[in-house]
Amino acid sequence: MRLIQLLIPIFSLFSTNAYLNPKIKTNIRKKPLQILHNKNGSEPYPFLPNLPNLPNLPNLPSKVNGLLQITRAKSVIPPTLLLCFSSGFLMNPSLSQPLQFYVATIDTILVMSASMVINDIYDIEMDKINSPQRPLVTGAITKNGAYIITFLLLFVSEYLNIMFLPSNLHPMVHLSIAHILLYTPVLKKILIIKNISCALLVAFSLYFTGISACQNGFMLNKNVDLLIILANLIFTGSWSNEILLDIRDYEGDKEQRIQTLPTIFGKKIGWYSALLVITIGTTINSFELSYLFNNKLAILFFLLHIPQIYHLFKIKKNFSKQSILYYMNYTNKSLVALLLYIICLSQFRPFNI
Repeated sequence: MRLIQLLIPIFSLFSTNAYLNPKIKTNIRKKPLQILHNKNGSEPYPFLPNLPNLPNLPNLPSKVNGLLQITRAKSVIPPTLLLCFSSGFLMNPSLSQPLQFYVATIDTILVMSASMVINDIYDIEMDKINSPQRPLVTGAITKNGAYIITFLLLFVSEYLNIMFLPSNLHPMVHLSIAHILLYTPVLKKILIIKNISCALLVAFSLYFTGISACQNGFMLNKNVDLLIILANLIFTGSWSNEILLDIRDYEGDKEQRIQTLPTIFGKKIGWYSALLVITIGTTINSFELSYLFNNKLAILFFLLHIPQIYHLFKIKKNFSKQSILYYMNYTNKSLVALLLYIICLSQFRPFNI
């Protein structure tokens, strides 16, 4: 008898005309539990157990995606690894680096990521205009969540610094953390200083990881002059890029009354400033390479910048966000070529090219 009671509802699903009706068939496929209830809400088959309501679980993939966005993982981790390993290889040309180098590299990524989160916290209103897809604007990450992420990133970086790095590197981490905490609320509001301070932090990371990889005295290393050239390359390139990003964010900065070169002097003056910075940096590095090696290698280094300068001139046509974004992506490719060139020079130095 019990078996018959169980088979009745199953048999009714396949024997009624309602199942043959396409519309009802769609409803059955999408909401199979509705067949177990009458219109008045009563249950025609009381012997079937009631199913509990499932709780609303957090959307884990969206939270992870929000975390990657707010830390700008795609734009921070790859170039940071590239720069850190390049400086480390210059100071210690070996595939096997000391543990402190890898810890310093992780520390650099953590501090850089924390700076991105802090920047998003302070720039919520501007991002509603300039970058409405940012996770704090869309709600993918809450403001309290951003504070927690910042704390965890900085806490882990300081823990690694104290536990695994030598004492001579401790102040460098302290200074970097102090810098990112002061940048957005203080330094970012000062004309020109905002661009220089941001570029300094990126160039500073080269010395930090370079020292961590150095087995002997840093200043006694034969490639310290090439590291200085590399740091100058990164500093001037980052400074120029920061000015171009100010051109991209012109509308939001203008509305929030943020003092930048484009908002005060116009986009064209900002563009000329970016061109001047990158030209001066390239010229200084070329003269330095001419002194260390010869004129041919210095000219080749200068020529490697020509495609980058070409794409910079394309921005001047309309100062569109698309052209600036394309330039930023291209500079990453150009940077790889320049890094490889400098590393190759370091390896051929014993032969007195």
